[in-house]
Amino acid sequence: MMTRHAAHRSQQRSIPPLAVELFERYGAWSRHDGADVLFMDKQARKRIARDFGGARALRYVEPLLNKYAVVENGRVITLAHRSKRLKR
Repeated sequence: MMTRHAAHRSQQRSIPPLAVELFERYGAWSRHDGADVLFMDKQARKRIARDFGGARALRYVEPLLNKYAVVENGRVITLAHRSKRLKR
């Protein structure tokens, strides 16, 4: 579930709901400032490649993977593009 703020940021930053679904299903998470940050690490990318049929299929979803979602109390509160490493 997304907050109104997250839905607005998703539209503003062209991050489709599919990206959030991939974060929740395959992504890694870390705790930062009282919230969970969902993102794609190397192992998550390998799991996606395995489930979707290899590196060729991964190429199609690759643009969605350089983003992250901040989740608090089970709700996505914001979405953003990753421009550098996330703090852990």
